Amino acid sequence: MERDEHAIKEEMANALPHSMYYESTVKSVFWLNRKRIEHSLALAGDMTGKRILDAGTGDGYMLREIKCGELWGVDISTKRLERASKKAPHAILRQDDLNHSRLDSNFFDGIICADVLEHMRTPANAIREMIRICKPDGFIVLCLPQEINNIIARILFRKKPIFNPDHYHLVTGFFLKREFKIRPDNVKNIPDVPGVFCMHRLMRYEMAQYGNHKPYSS
Repeated sequence: MERDEHAIKEEMANALPHSMYYESTVKSVFWLNRKRIEHSLALAGDMTGKRILDAGTGDGYMLREIKCGELWGVDISTKRLERASKKAPHAILRQDDLNHSRLDSNFFDGIICADVLEHMRTPANAIREMIRICKPDGFIVLCLPQEINNIIARILFRKKPIFNPDHYHLVTGFFLKREFKIRPDNVKNIPDVPGVFCMHRLMRYEMAQYGNHKPYSS
């Protein structure tokens, strides 16, 4: 199963390179993806001197803009990691599966995970692993598409494909509350409209909310 999943992600790396989004000549697409980076970094705040992980770094567009003490990036796709290494040669890159990560517990001061969970067959496992590898006083920043709104927009503007073939899950607020067991400390929407109508939602979770009882940590 692991080999199959890796093979699928390698195929998607060829079929859907992230340059299609981050370097798009369509102004709305470029703007949306630029905002994903800007809002993610804003929620992360000052990362000076901190060990930060870009979880599911993809082709490295977020990775190259993170300023911190020690920068890490992981992805299941080796092809995407090769592209990321060219954008952020200073980063420590590892081929890793967030479903059952090989990274140490309580290792990172902060984790940024932008538009990754919807690509996973078992996003609950990925959330548990991120909580495990994040320090008790650390943070996790998530960025997730409002999938239904994105589908409606693609239908209205006659964009194809309507359904992203690499999206497996509709990651809802109820799902996040069940898995994190805490509420996000801060939330941003893209664009800045009520969550019901936005295209993407970004959330920052503080591990300190767990106190001495952080779940999923060995």
